[in-house]
Amino acid sequence: VDLSVAAGEVVGLVGDNGAGKSTLMKTITGIYRADSGSIEYDGKDILALDPGQRRELGIEMIYQDLSLAKQQDVASNIFLGREPTRKVFGLFPGFVDKAAMDREASRMIERLGARLPSINRSVGSFSGGQQQTVAIARALTFNPKLVIMDEPTAALAVREVQS
Repeated sequence: VDLSVAAGEVVGLVGDNGAGKSTLMKTITGIYRADSGSIEYDGKDILALDPGQRRELGIEMIYQDLSLAKQQDVASNIFLGREPTRKVFGLFPGFVDKAAMDREASRMIERLGARLPSINRSVGSFSGGQQQTVAIARALTFNPKLVIMDEPTAALAVREVQS
């Protein structure tokens, strides 16, 4: 594959089921390892970087299955693995700053213009479209440079896809 994406560009990758689109996207994000070749991002080969390091560079992915912790609330899903902490009595690391998470989650959901029943409810109780909103908010919260959406309508009901 030879694929280039410029800043500000929106690219759609189309192909048959089983053609390797999702595999390619997971290789770009580091979930899968490439057997050969290179992956250049901002002029640097990132092939040796793990998924966390690629996220730190600004590469985010919204997976086909949304990859949400459905028993957790909105803020917990958005900040999963990147929870802000606060110092307690000068100790570091302190405790998870749930209030900051809730504030930032609310801000991102509002920025997206989305309507969710409550940021304090478990995302498993939301519709497919509402769950996708949470997955999108998670990807956008940390100011990514590259956002990859793997079959963005796969988790939606037919009615939600058409609206």
